[in-house]
Amino acid sequence: MRRNKLGSLEGLKNLNSLRELYLAENEITHMQELKNMPELRRLHLRSNLIEALDVNAELGKLEYLNVRQNKLAAFAEFEKLKVPL
Repeated sequence: MRRNKLGSLEGLKNLNSLRELYLAENEITHMQELKNMPELRRLHLRSNLIEALDVNAELGKLEYLNVRQNKLAAFAEFEKLKVPL
């Protein structure tokens, strides 16, 4: 769903079996709806308007995350993600 001017993930919040999500080049500002996606493995959010990784979710299966070209101010934002190292 690239280049669709989406502002949020709200319409996707009940896709609890989703494994890959490609939402590059939209206008997404936050990631809160990811808490309902426990099977998510690959997440592409390049070129959006995200300022904080405000995910209050367990993303234990996440293998790939692309958030480059967003508005993240500090590397410390990645410490908020609950992903095993």
